[in-house]
Formats: sequence, C-alpha cells, structure tokens
Amino acid sequence: MNSDGLLPIGSVVLLKNATHRIMIVGFSPIFQGDKMKVYDYSGTFYPEGVIKPDQQLVFNKSDIDKIYAQGYSDDAEKEFRKKVEDVLNKIRDEKGNLVATPEELFEIIENGGK
Repeated sequence: MNSDGLLPIGSVVLLKNATHRIMIVGFSPIFQGDKMKVYDYSGTFYPEGVIKPDQQLVFNKSDIDKIYAQGYSDDAEKEFRKKVEDVLNKIRDEKGNLVATPEELFEIIENGGK
C-alpha cells in the first residue's frame, strides 16, 4: 500500500475482506450521530460508479488491501491532498482516534488546515 499519504481521487482499490473494487471519490467525510467520525475516504463501486447517492462507502487508509490504479495527480491535487493530510494529522492521535472536538474540527477546516 502507498505509505506516503493519501491516494488521489480516482484511485481504484480493494478493501480488506472484500471482493468488489472501490473508486475513491472524496476525502475525509464527516458523519455525525451519537458522535463524530472522520474517515480518510469516500468511495463508490468500480466500475459501476454512483448508481444511488446513498450508496457511498466510507473507509480509511488502513482498510485498503490492494491498490489497482492511482488517480490523476497534478500540482493542484497534490497541494489539496497535503492540506487534507495536515487536517487529519491535527485531529487524530497516532492510533487514528479523533482527538478534536467538532467545533475544533470545523475551525481547522474553515482555516484551511491551520
């Protein structure tokens, strides 16, 4: 697996214990219920794509078993992905647990990762 950070949008992966490939379509979705949870990625089935909007999957880097293809990456994408990684590093501890409050998280995001 890519240990250098997050994969670009458009990357196609296989998750652990899965049989269907997933294409990454977004970074760091946030879900609120009883508590906040932040994931590294959102994805959709590959090659089908989004059939229904409510069929997006969420997962973390650690859930990826195999990388089939990496998405397109240019300077703008690399800069954006770096900002996402910076935000994730500020809100998680070394074990990946969320350590920021929802208010702190939204403030970090609104300030562009600072």
